[in-house]
Amino acid sequence: MRQNAVQEAAFYRAKLAALESSSDRDVSRLERERIADLERQVASVSFAQADRDRRIKELEDSLVLQTTLLEQAEARSEDSSKSAGMLAESHAKALQDQQVLRDRCDIMESTTREQADQLLAHKSQFEQREADYIHAQTQLEELTRTREQHVRALEQAQHAVNASSARANELEKQYERSRDQISQLETDLIELRGELEARTTEVETVRIRLADAENSWAKSREEADAFRALTTGSLGKLLDSHRDLQTDEDRLTRGHAEKLTALEGEVSSLRGMLSDATRRTEDAQSELKSERYKLHDLEIDNLALRSQIVGLRTQLSSALADSGRLRKDLAVKDAGLREKTKDLSNTTVKLDMLHKVLAENGMVEGEDSVRNGATPSSPRINQLEEQLATRSRMHERAERELQLALQEKRDAEARVESLSAELDRMQSPSRRNTVEGDRDSRIQELERKLEEVEQSYKARLQQLEDDYQLAVHYV
Repeated sequence: MRQNAVQEAAFYRAKLAALESSSDRDVSRLERERIADLERQVASVSFAQADRDRRIKELEDSLVLQTTLLEQAEARSEDSSKSAGMLAESHAKALQDQQVLRDRCDIMESTTREQADQLLAHKSQFEQREADYIHAQTQLEELTRTREQHVRALEQAQHAVNASSARANELEKQYERSRDQISQLETDLIELRGELEARTTEVETVRIRLADAENSWAKSREEADAFRALTTGSLGKLLDSHRDLQTDEDRLTRGHAEKLTALEGEVSSLRGMLSDATRRTEDAQSELKSERYKLHDLEIDNLALRSQIVGLRTQLSSALADSGRLRKDLAVKDAGLREKTKDLSNTTVKLDMLHKVLAENGMVEGEDSVRNGATPSSPRINQLEEQLATRSRMHERAERELQLALQEKRDAEARVESLSAELDRMQSPSRRNTVEGDRDSRIQELERKLEEVEQSYKARLQQLEDDYQLAVHYV
């Protein structure tokens, strides 16, 4: 301001000198050149304002497109939240089914104890009725002849054990394959978690760059305000000088050429300041555009991560289906085991009674050779022995299969729990809501600043037009 006042004083002194030298023609020529220069400046400012309006329109269109994309992203986020809720409900239902299965196991254990008590009662009744089985003494010799049959039955049992071992090896290989698949899923989950952390770091970097862009916008607006104040002060001084010229024409005509030169220099400096402000505005707009492109890329990566999460949900559903299938197999095997246990208990009681009868009658295995041809064979004893051997083998096989099924059930439940925990951690909506809230607030702040800059440009253009019309009127 002090420099402008010094230039103003120098202009008046030069103009006064020109008026004293009576050079009216030079003064008129300089005034016409000054007016033509001001008109050219106003035309250039109007062209720059039209260009800025066009850029503002493009920014508004881009902002509408970004708003639409954000609304679509919010809709997809709501769909993901609903899917996560449905998955949580299914997991809770699975836990409830597991608790029901445990209750059923407890009930079956109590039932087994009750059956053992009933077995003891039946055994006592069988001992009370041992007199009914005295005729079994004639069937003892047949037991020696059935020894070879027992040996053959043992060989068959050995073959059955080998088959069961092969079945156990096959189940173990299947379990190893399941463990490898679970390890692969856990590795995929770890990689997805690392990618999510990297994307979060990129979002923080974008936030810092947006803050820098906002600071540059604030600086540009302050420089524009200073430029408008400077222009208004200069035009006011010009109007005062014209009023002084009207009151004392002879005294103010001298030095008019120097004053016009000073005004031209001042307008040139103001034009440079305006071009600098325009350049900074364009830089901020380009930076904002690049940040929007990066934000769009982040949205695409987020969609890719969501598709991977959907794949993990599909794998979890297949694991739950396998768990349900194992539960059904376990229930079937439990029913078969109860039936076989009952038959085996009855056969064991009968065999114990036969051995007791043999012991009471003094019959031992050494006497079998003497009695080999004396007593006819009994088909009933053979049948009982065959049933005993068969049911013993079935009982052992059922116990092994039950243990394998229980182990598979525990492994499947562990896999389901681990996958559910990983999915819950990945689907935690708190961080995603925070990032989206920050992004919406930044976009709203940028829209508000864009509107403020547009209003300031329009007001400054209107002020320049008013000042130009007033200057033309006074000239």
